[in-house]
Amino acid sequence: MSNKFLMALCGASIALTGCGGSSSSSDGGDAGDKGDGIPPVVKTGVFIDSKVANLSYKTETQTGVTNAQGEFNYLAGERVTFSIGELEFPVVTAAGVITPMTLAGDASIYNQKATNIAILLQSLDDNGNAADGITIPAEAATSVFNALDLSMPTEQFLNNAAVINMVANSGSITTSLVSAADAQNHLQDSIDSLT
Repeated sequence: MSNKFLMALCGASIALTGCGGSSSSSDGGDAGDKGDGIPPVVKTGVFIDSKVANLSYKTETQTGVTNAQGEFNYLAGERVTFSIGELEFPVVTAAGVITPMTLAGDASIYNQKATNIAILLQSLDDNGNAADGITIPAEAATSVFNALDLSMPTEQFLNNAAVINMVANSGSITTSLVSAADAQNHLQDSIDSLT
């Protein structure tokens, strides 16, 4: 009986040894890790033209809306798309700070695409006071009926029926667009506050 017990114990020991894991993997590891078994670090960025809240965002691994501080999550090297309803802003590489200039691909606040984005965001602010932060009302997502050309000349953008209707039906207390000069000045103040 003791021999049978020893043989069973040895067999169980061998079987358990065979169940041990291996450090190699044929699929390169879990989704998102670098194959070294270390999960990637989720980074936090901020969207600034003031801190912009309720702006939808999507990366390869993260999705959500910016919080009250304008924060969004991403992994290093990912690209991010910000949107309001069906209106998608230009795709950019995710970073610690994203601004309308980042989306425009130009460091100047006077770039017409950057100015148009700033006009739109500031005009959509739920309380009409972008100095205390910009909060995009939930209704704004349903007030976009088609894509807007953000690169059109700013004067045309300010008079574009789709833009005017979006702001008027957004749920903001402001139903008209801020001027280009006011949008640029506010954007510059927001950028200056980062330093």
